[in-house]
Amino acid sequence: MPRISRAALTASGAWACLAFGQVASAQDTGPPVIVVTAPGGGIDMEEATSLDRADIYLAGSPDALAGLARSVPGVLLGEAQGNPWQPNLSWRGFAASPLQGQAQGLAAYLDGGRLNLPFGDTVPFDVIPDAALAGMALTDASPVYGLNALGGAVVMTTATGFSDPGTVATASYGRFDERELSAATGGTSGGLGWFGALQYRAEDGWRDYSPSELVNGYLDIGHEGERFGIHLKLVGADTDLTGNGVSPVELIAARRQSVYTHPDRSQTRYGRASLHPWLALSAASHLEGTFYYQTLRVRSVNGDSADIEACDDEDEAGLLCLEPLAEDTDEIVLTDAAGQPVADVLGGEDYGLLNRGAVRTRSGGALVQFVDEREIMGGTNRFVLGASIDGSRTRFASSAELGALTDDRSVDGLGTLIVQADGSIAPVGLVAKTRFAGVFLSDVLPVTDRLTLEPGLRWNHARITRTTRSAPRWTAAIGSAGSIPASRCAMPCRTR
Repeated sequence: MPRISRAALTASGAWACLAFGQVASAQDTGPPVIVVTAPGGGIDMEEATSLDRADIYLAGSPDALAGLARSVPGVLLGEAQGNPWQPNLSWRGFAASPLQGQAQGLAAYLDGGRLNLPFGDTVPFDVIPDAALAGMALTDASPVYGLNALGGAVVMTTATGFSDPGTVATASYGRFDERELSAATGGTSGGLGWFGALQYRAEDGWRDYSPSELVNGYLDIGHEGERFGIHLKLVGADTDLTGNGVSPVELIAARRQSVYTHPDRSQTRYGRASLHPWLALSAASHLEGTFYYQTLRVRSVNGDSADIEACDDEDEAGLLCLEPLAEDTDEIVLTDAAGQPVADVLGGEDYGLLNRGAVRTRSGGALVQFVDEREIMGGTNRFVLGASIDGSRTRFASSAELGALTDDRSVDGLGTLIVQADGSIAPVGLVAKTRFAGVFLSDVLPVTDRLTLEPGLRWNHARITRTTRSAPRWTAAIGSAGSIPASRCAMPCRTR
């Protein structure tokens, strides 16, 4: 395959990009390279819509999702989280999204390991360094992909020294202090190969109070032989993103950059280690596997306006109440973690809430499959039989702190956690454990030179255990730093 080289300096209006190096393809010589992509051994990859490494770098800086939106009909990117680096990927009406509560209709795989996070099946595109990707594909729906694959699968493959030798580096600067630096390099020595990538992205944002910063890293060390190969891959990310919500039209008309309430920050730390061995059993068949372990920690804080005001009832003078939902309903006195009424300390000024959340997830899994590929009936038959297992433990907590709404529409915390007896506003604590196991079979069977059958089967077993933690012992769950306590449950319950 030809080697693609690029040395360019471009400028247009308010941005500039500098790139140098080589985006290289694997050479035709050398030992065979087995690439573990997803369950099914790459079923439907011939018909999949895919990008290679040159497509990812086409705009100068590495950006896989923008490459999909640019090259694939039917792909849409939406900013449901309010941040361009946390987009919703929509394809044919199905979505892969980082947003909790979004229906996840696309399964996501990274080097054969499941990327959909256990808590909500969300897909964290911001933790994947684009400079490390060798390719990305959107495949049609198939049962072998397992959960969330109703609309298909997003299959991502990282680079190795064997697949992408050479070095490439990019730098760019644009409006709103947007800057990007990335570097990737790989090579081989005999049967050993290495590849590393580092990417930094940041911007102030075109709206007020909207800075974001991402650091992503990747390292691959591997061996490829005639009958055996193995790769160790490490992925890490540290992100601090702002996702300000919508603003009233009156505020936008006065000043388009204005935000209604802030802060709206989400901080993520992510680490993933995976092992990818393969073993040739014959000239036509081999075993391949993926074993991964990952950790995720997310802290979020959102400042919001609140329907809280001084109570109108004379018997409750000097206290705070929740505004009634209807004219014929009574006010509800606001209470704190001790169940005591909350005093009005602002003297008629507006109140807000600081809603905090914290998620800690540890998860891992394994995929092992037998692949047999041989010529029959005038075509290539590819038969795959495999099994996978994925497990996780997630701790989630959220709380609401009373705050003061300032003149610039930010929320300053007043140190009082709100705990209503009816549960309308109350801390939430949850420990969730999941275990998913599956056995699958796929085949690409050529019947004639114009007809191919592609049957796929999968059996899944899912087990979910949830333990809730309730007030009052969870009221200090998050605090100002968003940490999760190790206290025991006050009122545990388990559901299956």
